Amino acid sequence: MKIAELEIDWLYLRPTLIGWSLVSLVVLLCATGIYFYAQNSQKEYARLERRLQEARNNYFAAIAAQNTIIAFQDHFLALQAGGVIGKERRLEWMEQLQKQTQKLNLPKITFSLEAYAPFSLPEVAKITAPLTVSRMRLEMRLFHEGDLFALLAGLRQADIGLFWVQSCALKRDPLPEDGIIIKAPVTADCELWWLVVDPES
Repeated sequence: MKIAELEIDWLYLRPTLIGWSLVSLVVLLCATGIYFYAQNSQKEYARLERRLQEARNNYFAAIAAQNTIIAFQDHFLALQAGGVIGKERRLEWMEQLQKQTQKLNLPKITFSLEAYAPFSLPEVAKITAPLTVSRMRLEMRLFHEGDLFALLAGLRQADIGLFWVQSCALKRDPLPEDGIIIKAPVTADCELWWLVVDPES
């Protein structure tokens, strides 16, 4: 009789136990789903946060670049107008040289201009701009040494480019024995370097 009662009790409890087992399984599956959903949501949130930060960085970089352009635009345009930035102005250099020669009434000047080449002196090794140099050789007859300085000053004031005097040698002819004064007794042999920043080179 006791055994029968135990069997009846088990039969009575079995549906309940099965139900609780199913509920536990459902709860476990739900908990597992919620866990993985939370993990995926966290990863997605982190990914979106990174993209948002990248967007912020790009925005601030664009603002900084725009401010830099605005700050240096006038200076850039001035350098461009002055022949420092852009294509070399070989024709303008030669025309201005002839004008200065006529202005000073110099009796003789000859010049030659080499093709432009990359500028690679150690002093400008850290400059990332594409610098080029065109070497100009000048041979002149001068009335006196001051004519050379006047010629160079005229070239600079013409604002047709940036150059420096790489070398210059002056030589005065000796007085002739007959005492006749030589017209334009000073010879000048100079080399000018015209520098240009050409973004397209």
